[in-house]
Amino acid sequence: MKRLILAPHMDDEAMGCGGLIAKHPDECVVVVVTDSGEVRAREHDEAMKILGAAESRQLGFADGQTPHHMTEMVQAIDAIMAELKPEELYLPYPSLHQDHIAVYEAGMRSCRVSMSLDPVLLQLVVHGQHEQVAVEHLEPEPGPRQQVGLVDRDLHLRTVRTSANCSA
Repeated sequence: MKRLILAPHMDDEAMGCGGLIAKHPDECVVVVVTDSGEVRAREHDEAMKILGAAESRQLGFADGQTPHHMTEMVQAIDAIMAELKPEELYLPYPSLHQDHIAVYEAGMRSCRVSMSLDPVLLQLVVHGQHEQVAVEHLEPEPGPRQQVGLVDRDLHLRTVRTSANCSA
């Protein structure tokens, strides 16, 4: 299984998905969207070695400026999605930080583009503290099932699962 983790800043991937990376290091590819500076880059490299991540990439957008580069971010994520064809995509919870919101939105936009190439049954599930919302879109012919957007507000982590056999 290929798992793609989008992190707005270096350290977000370890704080949000460190356990996942350590448990499935050969399956995880980390993409850090912003340039976090030399010190954080060294810390990130060390953290990736400790966690055993298969691969880490940096897109290099300016920290705090990602909302101004939505088109470029989506294009970069689209290219990575097309190359890797991940079965799961992990996105940041869109907290009050502008980079977290923008990276979440870019990831969701990329999912819609990537998934539209091969039409499937899509299910959006949002888990809140005491709420669950499900929205389903059907394709004309039967196909595999995909789940998009699993939210855990306590962990501030969203998972977009695109595998054919996924469960919440």
